Amino acid sequence: MPVAITLLVTVVVGLVALRLFAGRAAISQLICALPIAGKLWYWSGAAEGLRAIGLLVETGFPCRRRWN
Repeated sequence: MPVAITLLVTVVVGLVALRLFAGRAAISQLICALPIAGKLWYWSGAAEGLRAIGLLVETGFPCRRRWN
């Protein structure tokens, strides 16, 4: 039991340190490198982005800028 708690604390401290010193991009790259969770993370992000674009198109938001 103490080994599991030590491992959990080590992982949490490592992720916090990674977030503080390397930023969000490093955590995203770390998660994407995981075999199964990485694919789920990638595709859920893609679905979220497409959902946002769909809402913009549905509401008629002008997506193109006119250059004069």
